[in-house]
Amino acid sequence: MHYLKIINDQPVFYIDGMTNIPEDATPIEQDEYLNAIEHLNKGGTIAIENDTMVLVPETKTLDTLKLEKSNAFNIKTQETIFAGYQSNALGTAHHYPAKDRDQANMIASVTDSYNPNNATDWTTPFWCRDDAGVWALRPHTADQIRQAGKDGKAAITDAINHNANKQAAIFSAADQAALDNITYD
Repeated sequence: MHYLKIINDQPVFYIDGMTNIPEDATPIEQDEYLNAIEHLNKGGTIAIENDTMVLVPETKTLDTLKLEKSNAFNIKTQETIFAGYQSNALGTAHHYPAKDRDQANMIASVTDSYNPNNATDWTTPFWCRDDAGVWALRPHTADQIRQAGKDGKAAITDAINHNANKQAAIFSAADQAALDNITYD
């Protein structure tokens, strides 16, 4: 058997057989003791109500809540960017991928399009999806790949600017209610 007493707002545990266990200490079972220790290690607190131990959930500060929301919005921004973007560079709407490797490939293709030694009929294949949902490596002229690159940069910049505005709102929120009203969309 274990015992618990709250002294100066702090839990003090006693183990059966110890001397000086206060008479008003609350008895708790071994599993309750282990749960209490785990709960305290996670930032929670403990109270005693009606001679029963109560695990009080962790109270997060406004700064902690802001950081959590900020991190969630950063993840959403990355997901938005990685979802890709639309471009009419080929004359009709095509969807372009924009994960890290895709962005690197686009940069390489756009850079190569400026090579003065390219033939006048130079093209580069680039992976994109048409409106029928078919993914394929499609040839792009220099102007087409540059436009696809510009459209990609614009989509990424829009996502980053959207997140930057949301981050400013998050970190200027005066209280939890104001923070809760900030949505990503």
